[in-house]
Amino acid sequence: MTVNVKDPAYIKELAQIMDDHGLTKISIITTRETDVILEKSPVQTATSATITEPLPAAPVALTTPQAAPTTAAEKQPTTPPQPNANDITSPMVGVFYSSSSPDAAPFVRIGDSVKKGDVICILEAMKLMNEVTAEKAGKIIDICAQSGDVVEFGQVLFKLENN
Repeated sequence: MTVNVKDPAYIKELAQIMDDHGLTKISIITTRETDVILEKSPVQTATSATITEPLPAAPVALTTPQAAPTTAAEKQPTTPPQPNANDITSPMVGVFYSSSSPDAAPFVRIGDSVKKGDVICILEAMKLMNEVTAEKAGKIIDICAQSGDVVEFGQVLFKLENN
């Protein structure tokens, strides 16, 4: 399907879809394919459509000015900074899952020791489940995402205390 993301009719159609479903954010990412991501705040569920023909234009991002206000409590980390702690960040945009299924035990809990290569969570991106593993050994001192959260590339998922 060929779609011009700069076409006013296409943008109007996207705006209508967003209005019909109470969505508040749109991102259009162009690589080999074009991904159109529509989001709803504050629950941030994402609907993704992939257009198979690549577009030569640079990435285009259309966003609504509406954003959820953040309070001072939300900006502060849940644990004080640790001098010998490392952040484990998200390698991609996706949905964070702390366990392999809703009724399974989480991969890790605060206080658990992990070895390099241990699976610590799963990120779902484009209907694919991607295991995230510990890059080094240590002890989990904070879990910064909740199961079902949409996480961004580079967002801190865990704080790991070095062994």
